[in-house]
Amino acid sequence: LPQYLLEAGYGKIACTQPRRLAAMSVGERVAVEMNVRCGQQVGYKVRFDDKTSDKTEIEFVTDGMMLKELSSDPELSEYHAVMVDEAHERSVNTDVLLGVLKQVVRRRDFKLVVTSATMDVEKFSRFFDNAPIFTIPGRTFDVETEWERSPVADYVEQAVFKVMEIHLQKPKGDILVFMTGEDDVECT
Repeated sequence: LPQYLLEAGYGKIACTQPRRLAAMSVGERVAVEMNVRCGQQVGYKVRFDDKTSDKTEIEFVTDGMMLKELSSDPELSEYHAVMVDEAHERSVNTDVLLGVLKQVVRRRDFKLVVTSATMDVEKFSRFFDNAPIFTIPGRTFDVETEWERSPVADYVEQAVFKVMEIHLQKPKGDILVFMTGEDDVECT
């Protein structure tokens, strides 16, 4: 969506993500999709890691980093649009950010897009002064869930083992593994 906003001429766009790893990986992926180097036209800014430049037009940031930007520039004057992605993953940062962005929208010509697969859109619309709602139908896929029958000493190692087992024994398809945090994801 940020790419479409850029193509439509909205100028500099920020897209918030609830987690640091999501902001970094989406920034890298969009840079690849746009065939540019991450840190140039597309980049990300998370705590302790800034891959942006004065040429960055699409910036992926955590909710916390966008709040930090708002503390130094309450009008977000360098941005023309902000997309709050995964708004259903509510945190204190997300809730405060939405409240402050509501005020920015009221004060200046500024586009705010709030996206979620599961939030109560009617409540969000009312909160944002009856903002229009756009529904994009999704697709569902059959999912088979596999659980370990007993506790394991190292669940990350066991998850990797299970992925390989499924890959070798089952027909072609995707495998989705849920981890408890960024550290577990990074070490696999």
